[in-house]
Amino acid sequence: RLPLLRRCLAGVLAGTRVPEEVVVVVDSNPALLATVGAEWGEMAFMLADSGAGIFNGSGGQLSLTDTTVSGNGSGDVGAGVYNDGTLTVTGGQISGNHADDSQGGGVYNDSGGSVTLTGVTVSGNSADQGGGIDNTAPASDTTGASVVGSTISGNGAASDGAGVSNSGGMTVTGSVIAGNSVGSGGGGIYNNGSLTMVNSTLSRNATQSDSQDGTALYNDASGTANLSFDTLADNPGAQGTATLFNNGTANVLSSILAYAPGLQCAGLGINDAGGNVFGDTSCDVEATAQDPQLLPLAENGTNVPETMAIFSTE
Repeated sequence: RLPLLRRCLAGVLAGTRVPEEVVVVVDSNPALLATVGAEWGEMAFMLADSGAGIFNGSGGQLSLTDTTVSGNGSGDVGAGVYNDGTLTVTGGQISGNHADDSQGGGVYNDSGGSVTLTGVTVSGNSADQGGGIDNTAPASDTTGASVVGSTISGNGAASDGAGVSNSGGMTVTGSVIAGNSVGSGGGGIYNNGSLTMVNSTLSRNATQSDSQDGTALYNDASGTANLSFDTLADNPGAQGTATLFNNGTANVLSSILAYAPGLQCAGLGINDAGGNVFGDTSCDVEATAQDPQLLPLAENGTNVPETMAIFSTE
């Protein structure tokens, strides 16, 4: 397999098509910078170990551009992509991968990894935990995980984050996390690390739990979630659930939490930094419940993730 792998990597660097039966491995060699473009075809592999689709080990540097990583299965972490090095993904999709009884169906970012996803669709992946993305890398040691202008949708997990599970350091900017479903522990995001989310939307995420759970975001005891200019709305669940369930520290600024079957906030409550619109008074007993007049999640621009626009009669 090693000669075939060497030919594969040489071909990637030369700009040729990646053979469909080969997994791309970049391990302990910063000189191997593989830029894989859509013109070289999809990556659709099936192996049974970490990184069944793509494995980027410690010290590895890997860049993927307009690439599809799909249909991979693993009994270990990171069925689609495993990263413990430096990984940059621009465009393309990571879809339909499954990490049975493990973590990170689409992407698993290990404790030494730095991953940046820009304009990527992570969809239809599944795992025991972190169906779409599972990040364990702390921002203090690496840059952790960064998601920019991306869509994380239709992923599933038994627990701890169908869309995203974060126990490290993670930033989400200008992205949408929608239509993900979890057994318990955060339909959209489970956070037990440091999460910063800016100008992003969590909608139509669901939990099967009937109480003490967050449909959009579950922030656990060791978690710090900083939300700014975000929309968490129309996330379905039972009456005993909440849009945001907080057991740690949650700071919310100029954001919208609305349209929940149960409460908007539950658990320890949040730090209301001002400028927020809440659909009820569960987030802040001194706040006035308001209807933000949001339209359903839809495309409201070109080449940007879906958002929930504000209704206007003009």
